[in-house]
Amino acid sequence: MARPSKPWFWEARSCWATTVNGKRYTAPKTVTSEHEAWIWHKSIVEGSMPATVGNLRVADLCELYLAWDEKRVSADQRDARSHDLTVIKLTRVCATTIAGVKVGKLPATSVKGQHLKSMLLEWQGEKKNGKRLSVNYCRDLASTFKAVFNWAVGQDPPLVPSYPFVKTPLPKAPEPESRFGTPQEAAQWLRFLWRQGLKDFAFLQRCLIHSGARPSELTRATWDEINWNGWKNKAGHSGAIITRTEWKSSRKTGKKRKVYLPASLCRSLRRRMKAVPDPDSTIFTSPRHQPWTASNLATTTQRFVKKAIDAGLPLKSTGPDRLICYRWRHTAASKLLMDGVPIAVVADLLGTSAQMIAKVYGHILDEPLANAASLL
Repeated sequence: MARPSKPWFWEARSCWATTVNGKRYTAPKTVTSEHEAWIWHKSIVEGSMPATVGNLRVADLCELYLAWDEKRVSADQRDARSHDLTVIKLTRVCATTIAGVKVGKLPATSVKGQHLKSMLLEWQGEKKNGKRLSVNYCRDLASTFKAVFNWAVGQDPPLVPSYPFVKTPLPKAPEPESRFGTPQEAAQWLRFLWRQGLKDFAFLQRCLIHSGARPSELTRATWDEINWNGWKNKAGHSGAIITRTEWKSSRKTGKKRKVYLPASLCRSLRRRMKAVPDPDSTIFTSPRHQPWTASNLATTTQRFVKKAIDAGLPLKSTGPDRLICYRWRHTAASKLLMDGVPIAVVADLLGTSAQMIAKVYGHILDEPLANAASLL
């Protein structure tokens, strides 16, 4: 058994020092007496208890990460279901065998990018119920494993010396099938939510349906980002513009994201604003009056989709036609293209590129292109 560490005075540097888990620490100059040194030493030990870097196995690192993640659940910063899924994924990761050794038994400091590449090959060769694991599932396993090490590097002190997967990209996900909901499906979905008493959630869905915005662009938007007289329709009615100053593509394009909301939604928005005294608050909150996150929006949507299906609505919760919030963006793009709106206009309205619109929705343009070709 190793001898317990204790503080000692380092004559060469004229300061107190201690060694914990093989790492040397020096005390601030304000620590001058042995009593103060012991108090400082105790704070280092208590802060370093999980950081047994030299002997830390991958399974131990995953346990520490899950303990931290569970605290996020307790603080309502994380969805419990998402935490449970993370437990399942990390359990599978640790049970994966490469070169005859389970990943969970590997020293955390020995893990390299090549280990993750070998794990991906192992997963992609596995079969479950006679079928190979999907590329998306293999990506999820790898992404969760990478998240553990990314968290470990950020601890103080770091649980691993450096992030080992900087040059280890995830496998490319297959191109998703384009899908869009019909107006009838949208109307049934909104009626169901309204009858369930979920007026706020129904209004968020309504805004997504009639704006084509990404879910995150609306769920993170605040009241002070609204320009109530941003544009006018042909009848002269004012529509609102939500200007997102922070969105994921701004670093590339240098442009602020503008989400156009039709006049039909502005009256409901104004009523909501009167009930909210804080202009810096987000426009939309979850049924539990918490800020929306990608995780709780997805789980909330799926929970009510299943209830709607049980009530007899012709919706789907699985497969390419499943109802997710992002589906309404596909609906908006598809409708605009089928109505003959130019690709460049559709792209600008939805905050994306014309190349992306053509790539994802090109099949919708086959008939209009054929009709145009016949006029040549």
